Amino acid sequence: MSIAPAHLKSNLLFIVILLVLGLFACDDDVNLPMSKSPFYEQPNAKLWKHRVNCEQEADSMAHLFPGIEIDIHYVDSSASFICTHGEPCAGGSLEDLISSIDLEKRPYLWLDFKNSDDSAVLARSITTLKQKLIDLKILDKTIVETRNPDCIDSLTKYNIYSSYWVPHDYDTNPSYTYEQMISVISNTITQHKPTVLSANYTMFSFLKTNFPNQSLHFWTNGLSTEEHKSIINELRAYQNTKVILIDYAAPF
Repeated sequence: MSIAPAHLKSNLLFIVILLVLGLFACDDDVNLPMSKSPFYEQPNAKLWKHRVNCEQEADSMAHLFPGIEIDIHYVDSSASFICTHGEPCAGGSLEDLISSIDLEKRPYLWLDFKNSDDSAVLARSITTLKQKLIDLKILDKTIVETRNPDCIDSLTKYNIYSSYWVPHDYDTNPSYTYEQMISVISNTITQHKPTVLSANYTMFSFLKTNFPNQSLHFWTNGLSTEEHKSIINELRAYQNTKVILIDYAAPF
């Protein structure tokens, strides 16, 4: 039986080590949370269209706005995501809505996952959501909003950007004191590490004061007049505000 020279053994060991490291590197690439990278950083294009749940308007809004928000509900019976917030024209699938937009014009997406509070729904839907985003070629342009910290963990595990829908000053169930709200949000950030925090615009001062290092997304329900634009512009001027959902017909 011949014995390999020492230098050949050394080279063989080196090759084996490289192969093992390569396998771990591939595994890391699959599981590395996308949330470690900035989701959206375009300071001159922060205004996105709120509630684009109807296929008929998706393409036109995508041509006007850099991003759009869609409300999605997972439906078990069809293993699909339906887009709706009660609009008469809504109720179509996420695939149909996105596919109605020219591929070259597909915008950034804020998906408000409405029934992600349900742990059973979450467990059955997350892999389906990931695959649909891949098939539609929008995975790296999509952030999913949830109020459920467990959903944040699932999104991170599957390399999907997450937005934590924080408790708000108008919530009554549950009702938090100022200090309790800080504690709830702080604990969620520490334990679950969402990509961004999202909130009603009335929470701007609270979040700016207490979470100065967090990227923020806002929606501006009820703001629709020329006078209201000054409120939105104040939000937009803050460097950590990344996205603002508006109900105006076009950005301004």
